[in-house]
Amino acid sequence: MPSFIRFLWMTLSAVLPLLAPSPPAHAQLGFGLSPAEVRIADLAPGQETQFDITISNREKVGRFYTLICHSPSASERRGGRDRFPDHRWVCFSQTSLEVAAESQRKVRVLLAVPNDPRWAGRDWEFWIGVVPETNDLLNVKLYVRVLVSTRGRPAGWLVASLAVVAVAAVLVVVSVGLYRRSRAPRRR
Repeated sequence: MPSFIRFLWMTLSAVLPLLAPSPPAHAQLGFGLSPAEVRIADLAPGQETQFDITISNREKVGRFYTLICHSPSASERRGGRDRFPDHRWVCFSQTSLEVAAESQRKVRVLLAVPNDPRWAGRDWEFWIGVVPETNDLLNVKLYVRVLVSTRGRPAGWLVASLAVVAVAAVLVVVSVGLYRRSRAPRRR
């Protein structure tokens, strides 16, 4: 019987730590980032918009952080979203900043889409990454997912519309001509 109790004790001591809830991975990091996602809808080409992201330093010492733009691969993007065309359209109020110990800082992000009809009616995705400046071998990045939708019709809609109208006009003219020809009296 004592060997069974010893076996039970060893089994429980090995299994219980695995069953105990552990904090989420982001809580174990020394910093955080919010919001996790930004949605920008109906941004017309030629317009700009602004939003804020917040960097939280949970450590007991101040840290420097760097902001970057990242283009996720097609498998990482949301369905139906294209790669963001040009990261030069995104400006940060600061690309590198210090966040004091156990505090937060906001960074203003400006997004300006050029006034070009080819950027109308598009859905893009890019990520804003925040990287702590450390000497550690392992460097963790956190990202904000930015989903951008532009207003208007996609480039080429006018050409396609004119082509449809032209084809319809040709069909009407041919149909009218065939109808008149079939109704005309025949000469003998």
